[in-house]
Amino acid sequence: MKIDLNFQFKGIDDKELPTVNEKGDKLESNHAGKVTGQALWFYSSGKSLKFAEWGRKLYKELPIELDSTDYDVFLAWLETYGQDPNYKGSVVTVLQIDGFREQVIKALKDQKEK
Repeated sequence: MKIDLNFQFKGIDDKELPTVNEKGDKLESNHAGKVTGQALWFYSSGKSLKFAEWGRKLYKELPIELDSTDYDVFLAWLETYGQDPNYKGSVVTVLQIDGFREQVIKALKDQKEK
């Protein structure tokens, strides 16, 4: 199945978060694919080439292709993301915010049903 996380996170008011700051610089921390891709990339270090490839594609705002086993692995990783005390960095902080992580999980589940 094709999974596409090319969307902006939504805030508490259910509106998309801005794509640029007041200076006009792109805000990658508000983009689900970029944040998830970066997290996968960092997590994959020494662990999984598959995670690194998924991370690279999502960061580039491209969809990834998952079979049912990969889907389950990816979903399990997302659902437990940030519970490892070795995770560090600002990317982790964004995905650890339940509202943001839940938006990615919901998108994943919605796309599986299609």
